[in-house]
Amino acid sequence: MNKIIVLSILGMFLFACNKEDNLLHDSNYPTTIRALDTKILEQKRLAFLSQNEFIASSLDEFGFCNPIESTLNSLQPPLTSPLTEPQAIEKAKKFIEQNKDYLGVVEPDKINISKAWLSTGYYDGGTMWRIDTHYQKYDTIQVLFSNISILIKNSEVNYCTGNWYPNVYIPAKFNFDQENAKSSLKNKTVWHSDISGQRHSMEITDQALVTSKINGLKIYPIKSDDKIQLFVTWKIYVPDVFYILYIDVMTGEVIAEEPTVIS
Repeated sequence: MNKIIVLSILGMFLFACNKEDNLLHDSNYPTTIRALDTKILEQKRLAFLSQNEFIASSLDEFGFCNPIESTLNSLQPPLTSPLTEPQAIEKAKKFIEQNKDYLGVVEPDKINISKAWLSTGYYDGGTMWRIDTHYQKYDTIQVLFSNISILIKNSEVNYCTGNWYPNVYIPAKFNFDQENAKSSLKNKTVWHSDISGQRHSMEITDQALVTSKINGLKIYPIKSDDKIQLFVTWKIYVPDVFYILYIDVMTGEVIAEEPTVIS
């Protein structure tokens, strides 16, 4: 009897190993951006400030424009006549060109503006343009959370936040195609919270998967204390449980999930 139990356990172990071994492993995946060495980061921050006289934002630990590390000693742009919208957009594009290394932009000519709007009525008579870019695309795949926002106070760039990602790696072959990714969600439990904070579960059933929709590939950045990793995912909407899930094309893991209703 003991021998049978041991063999059964061994068989289960080998099956699990074989299942794992069937997945292609790619040492280049996912794209990983490491936090910069402290001295290198300080040098970059100083160079960024010296290059942009009126900037009131700085660089995060990865060397990208970010409001978290804002500077309090920036010069205030002189009061001028308001820029026109074309002038403001041209000013933003020039800033991106000159600061592309701090924005993760390899090809500035691929930047498209999604929105531009003017704010007035400031106590000092100044004006503020906000210029937003479209999200980044890499090999036609949208990179989530990759919009860049630039604020132009009077006639000078005063603030920037957001970035693109250079050299994103896309595996040549995926372990999980659309249907495999969708099937992997069977019997998964998702959670909602009501107005009182009480949590309620819902299960993704076969029927829920029938009505689910695959909204293409998305590159999903995940940030931790010392690195940013860029995962290639299938975006799957499951309306029966009011959820969107992002499935890693290589591991089949749920990288991120979000409800589509506000509880």
